[in-house]
Amino acid sequence: FVDNDVYDKTNNISSAMAALEHIDECYLCEADLYISNPDIISKYQYSSNILGSFSIETDDWSYKLDNGYITDYKKGNTFCFNYYGISYWNKDDSKKLRNDFKQVYEEEQDGKDYFWEFIPLVLRKERYNVEVRPCEKSDIMEIDNFYELVQLDLSYKDYPGQE
Repeated sequence: FVDNDVYDKTNNISSAMAALEHIDECYLCEADLYISNPDIISKYQYSSNILGSFSIETDDWSYKLDNGYITDYKKGNTFCFNYYGISYWNKDDSKKLRNDFKQVYEEEQDGKDYFWEFIPLVLRKERYNVEVRPCEKSDIMEIDNFYELVQLDLSYKDYPGQE
């Protein structure tokens, strides 16, 4: 496990920084996701990719494709792919991520306020060719609050202080 002592003072880039030495040919996953289809995590990946499901319109984080690669990452979009916080990064891109995370976090004025994914998809997008790995909306559930956790796992229903 990796501890992030500043998680409550910075954005998720600080978690990437805490795990920096472990970013090498690996998945990066958000912690608030419930994976209902374990097949979306496969043993072998060869190109950097992010899971996404096609959407006609969304007000959430999303991206489009240009020549097979992710572009136009933003909140709210049409005819796009919903961004899911599960990605795989190949060896070359892992090295770039480690360098770019460190540089942005330590040197940019607002570096500690970025979502980590903003760096390869927006700030340094010219350095990366990230593909979409399609999935279904039902493959992943984001747990945003205690109520959603209870809906998923009824054992939390009588949790103290949540009456």
